[in-house]
Amino acid sequence: MREALKFCVALLVLPAGVLLYFFAFDCLNAGSGICTVSYWRGDFWGAPNTGAPGSVLEAWYFLASSLGGLAGLTAAALAYWRLGGANRASKAEILLRVDEQWSSVQYRQARIALRQALSDAGEDFVAHMRTLAREDYEAYLVTLEIADLLETIGLLVRRGYLALEDVDSLLGQPVIGAYAVYRPHIDDLRRGAPTTYANFEWLADEIRNLRAER
Repeated sequence: MREALKFCVALLVLPAGVLLYFFAFDCLNAGSGICTVSYWRGDFWGAPNTGAPGSVLEAWYFLASSLGGLAGLTAAALAYWRLGGANRASKAEILLRVDEQWSSVQYRQARIALRQALSDAGEDFVAHMRTLAREDYEAYLVTLEIADLLETIGLLVRRGYLALEDVDSLLGQPVIGAYAVYRPHIDDLRRGAPTTYANFEWLADEIRNLRAER
């Protein structure tokens, strides 16, 4: 907030000072044939510059219209700053929703189901997941819920709705670990659908790369 106020004050004070200088110059020289307002009017609006002295009324009009433009510019700057604040608030809200989802009963049960699938699979997780999909499809879908959630989070990060650094701080290690667990099954699924869980894979890779750079 302080940075925004400083920016708006600078935006108003500096150009306003220049305008006031020329305004005072015009008022003092209104009868001497020197008039910056009439010169600017002729230069910018295409009217011929006759060199006739400008009036104090013209100087006031020029000052008022210029300060009006500055006020509009300041309003635009404030709107831009508020939009940035809204964007940050929106990202924070999405991150809180992600944290709530991850901590919810639904996803705790999904993590339990995944651990159970790993235990039951022994050394062949791919074969076990194929069997589970044929014999108990509902249980199979529950086992994939963690991958589905992380696929969605990966998409949110790629589209700019979440910051990669925030997701890493919140779920970095679980993302990397979950992708390592799911990868054999994902590779199996990609035989028929090459882009399956592409955002999940991208998210895990980006988090690993981010940590490698630190």
